[in-house]
Amino acid sequence: RYAETITENSDRYGTALMYYACAHRPEKVKDILDLLISLSLVHSSAFPPSSSIDRNLLALLNQTEVSLAQVGHRDREAANILHMYLTGYATLRNFYNLRDEGVNLKDGKKPTLRPAASKKAAASALIAVINSAADNIHGGLYDANRGSIVQVDGLLALLGEATVFVNQSRQILSLRQCFDLLKAIEDLQTVTSRVYEQCDDCFRSALDAASNRSKTPVPSNLLKKTISNMTSSSSAFSLVSASMSTSSSSKDDRGSGVMVKMINDAEGLRKDNVKRGWDWRDGMSRGAKGQDVLKILRLGLAKDIARAWVEGANT
Repeated sequence: RYAETITENSDRYGTALMYYACAHRPEKVKDILDLLISLSLVHSSAFPPSSSIDRNLLALLNQTEVSLAQVGHRDREAANILHMYLTGYATLRNFYNLRDEGVNLKDGKKPTLRPAASKKAAASALIAVINSAADNIHGGLYDANRGSIVQVDGLLALLGEATVFVNQSRQILSLRQCFDLLKAIEDLQTVTSRVYEQCDDCFRSALDAASNRSKTPVPSNLLKKTISNMTSSSSAFSLVSASMSTSSSSKDDRGSGVMVKMINDAEGLRKDNVKRGWDWRDGMSRGAKGQDVLKILRLGLAKDIARAWVEGANT
C-alpha cells in the first residue's frame, strides 16, 4: 500500500521499487520497470530524466552492487528481485546515456569514450535489450513462460533505434550482432498477428511522439489500470500507446493512479525538452510503418554482413 501511494503521488520510483521488492512482489517491480521502459521507448529518451530521478533509483542504477548489497543484508530475496528485473531498464537507460552524452556535456568536461567507441558501446547495450525483448518469441512462437525481462511489445521500437547502426561508412556492428538483429527481425515477422500488432502500437506511438501528433495524455478508462490492478496479461506498452492516442476531449477526473502519474511526468519528453545525440525517428516519414523499418534493417544488415565476410571477419 505504501509503495502504491508513493508511486501514485510522487516520482520516487526507486523508493517504490525498494518497497515492492521488500514486500516480495516481483510482479509489481516488473510493472513499474515495464512502464519506465515503455515511456523511454515512446519518447526515445531515458525516463525519468536525470534532472528528476529520485535518489534510490539513481543509486540502484549507478551504484548497483552497493545498493543491492545493502538491501540483501536485510532481505536477500528482495535484492534478488531487484537484480533480476532491473537489468533490462538499466541497460536501455545506459544506451540512451551513451547516445546523449556528447550533447549534454557541461563546459570543460570530456566524454568518457571516443565517438566511435561510444557508438559501439551504445549498439551493444541496445542489442542486449533487443535480445531480451525477442526472447519470448523465439522461433516466431510466443511463450510467456520464457521469462523475458523486457516485454516483447517494445521490440519494433527497439529495432527502430537500431537503424542508425546499420549500413554506415564505418561498420559498427560485429557479425554476431548482425545475426542477433536478423534473428529478432525474423522472429517478429513470423510471430502471431496479435503480438506483432502490440509491437506496432508502441512503434506508432514513438513516431507520433516525435512529431507531436499525440494528444496530451489524460486519465481515460484505460489509464485507470494502475499498478495496483495490473495483471500479468496487461501490457505496459499497450496502455501507454492507447493513452498517447486518447483525445483530450475524453477527460475523466475520476481517473488516477501510477499510470496517469508516470505518463504525465513524461510530458516534458513529449514536448522535446531533451537533447539527443541522434533520433532514429528523424529519418522516418509521417506514414512510416513497422515493415519499413524491418526492410531498412534487412538491407543494411545484408550489406554489413557481406562487407564483414569480404574483410574476413569471424565474429
